[in-house]
Amino acid sequence: MRMIVDADACPVKEIIAGLCAKYGIKLIFIHSLDHISSQYNDVEKIIVDKGFQSADMAIVNNAQRGDLVITADIGLAAMVIGRGAFVLNPWGGFYTPENIDQHLHQRYLNQKILSAKGRLKGPSKRNKEDDKKFAGILEDFLNKSEKN
Repeated sequence: MRMIVDADACPVKEIIAGLCAKYGIKLIFIHSLDHISSQYNDVEKIIVDKGFQSADMAIVNNAQRGDLVITADIGLAAMVIGRGAFVLNPWGGFYTPENIDQHLHQRYLNQKILSAKGRLKGPSKRNKEDDKKFAGILEDFLNKSEKN
């Protein structure tokens, strides 16, 4: 298993890097040119053009069965699930074949509201509890994967 991160706006890169080092898992950050991070020297980085969906397509093209992809992008999650990878969002929720249609439908409804000039409440500000929750869920997944 490898871990592939949609790294442009990922708020939990440090947690992911630490757990990958602990478990000896290959980690790949995929960034657009606008979001390159020099902070993680021991992580493989794939840098893509800043064009629309460039990072998403690189993630889809690199994801393999059994990999874990970290992303908040529901459309990207659907494509990666189709390749047999696991998908976890930065809040600790897994996108699965069983729930992805519901997430896609909610995204569609939200887009309809926004296109009609409606308003939606955004997510609350991320805090340390969110990070702890994510770290615990990711570590549980890695422990279970290690045993299989």
